Amino acid sequence: MKNTHSINILLYTALAVSLFTEVLFFYSHQRQAENTNEIIHTHEIIVEFTKLFSALQDVETGQRGYILTQKEEYLEPFEQGLKDIKKCESVLNSAITKKYPEKQEILKEYLTKKIKELQQTVDLTKNNKKNEALSIIESGKGKEYMDKIRTIFKQIEAQELGEQHIKEDWLREILYFFGIINSIFILFILVVLIISLVSFKKYDQQNKNLLNELNIQNQNLELKVKERTAELEKSNNDLLLADEELKQQNEEIMQNNEKLALNQQKLEHLSHAKDEILGVVAHDLRNPINAIIGLSSLIKMNMESELTQKKQTEIDEYLKLITQSCQKGNEIIKELLEVSELESVDFVLYKQEENVVLLMENAIQAQNTLLENKKIKIEKNFQENEIFVKINKEKFGRVLDNLLSNAIKFSFENSTIFLNIQQKHQKILFSVQDEGMGISDEMQKILFDKFSKARRKGTKGEKSVGLGMSIIQNIVQLHGGNIWVNSQENKGSTFFVEIPIT
Repeated sequence: MKNTHSINILLYTALAVSLFTEVLFFYSHQRQAENTNEIIHTHEIIVEFTKLFSALQDVETGQRGYILTQKEEYLEPFEQGLKDIKKCESVLNSAITKKYPEKQEILKEYLTKKIKELQQTVDLTKNNKKNEALSIIESGKGKEYMDKIRTIFKQIEAQELGEQHIKEDWLREILYFFGIINSIFILFILVVLIISLVSFKKYDQQNKNLLNELNIQNQNLELKVKERTAELEKSNNDLLLADEELKQQNEEIMQNNEKLALNQQKLEHLSHAKDEILGVVAHDLRNPINAIIGLSSLIKMNMESELTQKKQTEIDEYLKLITQSCQKGNEIIKELLEVSELESVDFVLYKQEENVVLLMENAIQAQNTLLENKKIKIEKNFQENEIFVKINKEKFGRVLDNLLSNAIKFSFENSTIFLNIQQKHQKILFSVQDEGMGISDEMQKILFDKFSKARRKGTKGEKSVGLGMSIIQNIVQLHGGNIWVNSQENKGSTFFVEIPIT
């Protein structure tokens, strides 16, 4: 353990030395970068001064050419040179103001004087004062200004290059020193690595011996674990069998509970339906029965007195009304029996291929009297003269009769009913459209309910039981189809029935 601790200390020391070497390398790299930037800066100053002298030379050339020849073509290099001088002056001001503020002020002063001298001689020449311009040139003031500018440049150049040489010598010494230290550190790290490798080899052998001993102990332990595992698996299998039996029993209980819940719901639904049926039957049968009782009393009263032709006519009218009341009660009972039949679990719908176009024609023929009474026209749009569909003729005929009779009942006089039969893919779509009273949105929601409150009188006071739409919906669904309605109040209704061909 002591040897391991010593090796760890050496490794950490080597790591620290390596980090210190990286810091030295980074520092030297930074110094090199700074020196490079200063060299670039010095180069930029020298380049800008060179551009400045070149521009001054161009201006002097243009000046002298213009003064001697008075040709305008010499003014172009003169003007361009002045613009270049302004650019160079701006760059030099940014480059040397911070480090050489005094020299920058002197440079600015003599550069301004030089430009003024050049501009003055050109302006004199333009005003035909060539001799005055030449006398200014011969005075040597312009040369004096140029010498001052060159002197400033030489001073700045000498100072910049001198500082650069000093920094390069210092950086060279630093890099030499860092190189020696880095070599020592690398040698130290190599020694540490060699010592560590030798120690690790020794420890590796010890670890191999310990690993062999652990393998032997592990094999013995695995044998014991396998034996114990076998015992536990046997116990677990017994528990799983018992748990499986409990699960099966629990599933049976849950299934029975679900069946009981469904039966309970069915019983509640049937009880509710029974109450609704009894209420409606009591209400709807009471009217025809009361009518029969009242009419019978009237007949009895007339029979007790002497019969005259007038009274005989009244009795005949009463008997007619009794017959109508009995027929109304019979219709209610008939529809109740049909609902019971359709909802019976034992009901089987027998189907065979029938021509639905002919079935619709029969429905129209059956309602012909009602159509004539209301002067209603029928517009037919049948895709084919014969369309065969697998249906129960009696039940589906009831659907078409009911839809057509409702359309007549809720249509106004002198209106039109549109009948359509179209085949789309493997389905037949029937539609019955009227121009009658229409159905409100609220009534549409309960239209297909049994004993729906959507019951209402027709345009001529025709009555309805309230079972018709519920019955035809059941019949359509037994045929594997759908029924729906599109309607707006006072704009008419369109009922759609869609059933599969087979």
